[in-house]
Amino acid sequence: MALEIRLFTLADVPFGMLLTDAEEWFRVPADWARLVRLEPEGAFKAVVDGIPAGTAAILSFGRLAWIHSLIVHRDFRRRGVGEALLRACLDFADRRGIPCVKLDSVAGAEPFYARHGFAEEYPSWRLLADGQTGTPKAARMRRDDYPDVLAFDRAMTGLDRGRALRALLADSPDRAFVDREGGRVRGYALLRCGERRDPVGPCVADPDDPGVAADLLRSALAVSEGRKLRMCVGGYQEASLRIAEELGFARADHSKRMYRGEPFAESRACYAMISAEKG
Repeated sequence: MALEIRLFTLADVPFGMLLTDAEEWFRVPADWARLVRLEPEGAFKAVVDGIPAGTAAILSFGRLAWIHSLIVHRDFRRRGVGEALLRACLDFADRRGIPCVKLDSVAGAEPFYARHGFAEEYPSWRLLADGQTGTPKAARMRRDDYPDVLAFDRAMTGLDRGRALRALLADSPDRAFVDREGGRVRGYALLRCGERRDPVGPCVADPDDPGVAADLLRSALAVSEGRKLRMCVGGYQEASLRIAEELGFARADHSKRMYRGEPFAESRACYAMISAEKG
């Protein structure tokens, strides 16, 4: 068996969609394209005897990186493909001196990641809801809000996620909300288009005032026009899980958040993840 690890490029998006459709990850081609553009040297494709066999990618935010999209086509499983893809992502992080790498492990894969130095951290929940139609409680985010929103996100999360957030805002500028008090940003939330379900997130807000996050999430639901929704919430964020369930979200399933390297505690200000692949 000849196994190669190559860079995953925009030309490989149809193969990526084949894999994520099979896993029911609700991605659209624009999601794959965005991930490749954000970290072109960190997206990988496994090829076995000339045939595409799997994908994996990593996205870095300075001191923290996320491994995502590690999927091996069912015809090539248990042949070392997943391990080679994971190694490519870890090598990327090691070359850049990134001290902490995280990922979401599907049920049953935890021992595989543990063999490569990952430790379990907490459940990573997927919540589902039916959208609504109504009047948003929070203000629509405008382009001139972006600098303040990005600065707020850095202060709340301890990470510079600006390039990922700008990419998301470019795709769905009319479905972004911001809460201000006296000109000061207290929170923001995004809703974007997905395949069959629209992802809600990120939602970052004052950790000591969950009412801000509740208003932002209500606003996202209000413009969802009845479409089905999906949101990812860390199991440590009990306030967000409570708010989501009050708004009609139901817990569907969960993966396991795992980390390798120096521990990095995620902020209570993160009421909803950007997505499972970007934290």
